[in-house]
Amino acid sequence: MVQSMFPKSSTKRALSSPTVMRNAKKPHLATAAMAGVRDVLGEGRWKSWPAPAQDLKAARVFMKQCRRKDSSAGLRLPTIIVPDKDADGLSSGLILYRTLSALGLPPESIHVHFIAKGASVFSTSERARLECLAIAVSGGDLEGTPSEVRVIYVDQGSRGGPPLLQPLLDEGRIIVRTMVIDHHQSEDFPEGSQVLTACKSPPICTSSLLAYLMCYPLESSIPEACAWLALLGIFGDLGPSEIKFGDSEGDWPVSEEMLRLGDTIRVVKKKALSDAVSLLNAPRRTPEFDVQSAWDALLSADGPTTITNNRELRRLRFRINEEVERCSRAAPRFSKDGCVALLRVDSQYQVHPVVAIRWASRLKGKDLKMIMVVNPSHHPDPNLVSFSCRIPASLRKVAETAQPNLQQLLKGYAAKVDAGFLTRVGGDYARGHKQATGGIIPSAEFELLVTKGMEIMAKSVRRVDGGPVDGQRKIKDFFSKG
Repeated sequence: MVQSMFPKSSTKRALSSPTVMRNAKKPHLATAAMAGVRDVLGEGRWKSWPAPAQDLKAARVFMKQCRRKDSSAGLRLPTIIVPDKDADGLSSGLILYRTLSALGLPPESIHVHFIAKGASVFSTSERARLECLAIAVSGGDLEGTPSEVRVIYVDQGSRGGPPLLQPLLDEGRIIVRTMVIDHHQSEDFPEGSQVLTACKSPPICTSSLLAYLMCYPLESSIPEACAWLALLGIFGDLGPSEIKFGDSEGDWPVSEEMLRLGDTIRVVKKKALSDAVSLLNAPRRTPEFDVQSAWDALLSADGPTTITNNRELRRLRFRINEEVERCSRAAPRFSKDGCVALLRVDSQYQVHPVVAIRWASRLKGKDLKMIMVVNPSHHPDPNLVSFSCRIPASLRKVAETAQPNLQQLLKGYAAKVDAGFLTRVGGDYARGHKQATGGIIPSAEFELLVTKGMEIMAKSVRRVDGGPVDGQRKIKDFFSKG
C-alpha cells in the first residue's frame, strides 16, 4: 500500500486552516509604507532580482499550469512539493502549498514529500521513493491519454547530472515535469528540470523569499497570507538583522514587496520569528528526524506565536540544546597553515552545524578562514561522516567579496590529497553556500582530507594567530577577545 511507503500525508487537511495572524493588527501597506517605495523588482538595477526575469516568468507559468484542468482535456495535474527540512525549506514549501491552493488546485492533488535522513534528492533511494509516489498519485490514465505529475523541489541544493526523475514513468503512462527552486551556489543543474535559482542574483535571497516573490503576483491573497512565512525562512538562513527592510542605504531593494515584509515584522515581532525558527529546526536535528511534526505545526499555524506555543516542539528543542551544550565542549585542532579549526563531535543528533556556528563566534585569527565540525554518528550509514563548515563571525563584518569562499577552500585541500579525491567523494562534498558549506563523505576519505589535505596534527595544535603553542597554553588562547 502507498500509505506504508510514505509519511502520513498532511496534504488532505482542509484548507480552512488560517493563513494569517488572526489576533494581530494588519499592516496598513497602502499608506506610509507604500509611499516609501523606491525600487520596482524586474526593472533597472533589480531587473534580474531575485532571479532572472525570464526564469521568474517561467516559474509562474509552471505554477499556474498545476491547476487541475477540465477532465475533457485528458490531464490531471497532481503536484508533489519536495521541501528541504529546515525552516527556510519548510516555509518555502508552505508558500508554494498555499499558492497552489489559492490558484484552485484541490487539496487531494497536493502532496508533500520529505527526504529520508542522510539522503538527498540526488540519492538513488530517493529517486525510487519519488517515482513510486508519482505513480501512486497520478490517478492512472484517462481514456488512454498519459497522466501528468508535477514535482517542485525547493531549497534542496542543485548539481548537474541526470534528471531528478525520469520524464516518463510506468511504461510511458505518466509524464513527469520538474521544477527546482533554490538559492544554493551551483554552476550546473539536473537535466530536464525547469530552474529558478537566486544564486546568480546578488544579494542572494533565501528560498522562502524567492518563493514568496515568485508567488506574490499570482493570487491576491498571497502577499499578506504568506509574508510571515517568507520571514521565517529569512530569519532561519540569514538571521534577524541581515536585511533591513526599507533601508535606502542598504544592499536590498526598497520595493513594495520588501516594505510589506518590513511591516509584517513590526506586527509579528522579531523575537517570535526567531523562536519559531529554532523550534521548527528542532525535530529534524533529533535522531528520529521527525520532519513531519515540524511541517504539521507550520501547516496549522496562523503566525509564529502559534509555533512558539507548541509544547512538543519546545520539548524537542530542549533535547537539542542539551546535546549542543555537550558537544560544544570539544576542543579545536588547527591546520598547518592556520586556516582551519577542526572540531570532532560524536552525536546521533544533527548538532554539528550548530556547534560550528557557536565556535565561529568565538574563534578569531590572522589566518583563520574556516571552522569545521565533523560528526561520524549522525548519518545512518556508519561508513559516512557528516561535516559542517562556517567562516569566523569576525569575517562576516568585511565585504562579501573579501570573505573566504569555503567551497573553493575545501576543493583546494581536496586537490592536495590526490587527483581522484573529488571523484571518489562525489557531489555531497562542499555543497551549500560559499560561507556556509559542508558535506557527507566516506570516513576514510575524510581522514585523508584532514591529514594530507589540511595537515591537521593529531597531537600538537596551532594557535589561532599562527604561532606555536607551548605546553602551558590554555584553551582560552584560542578565543577571540570581547
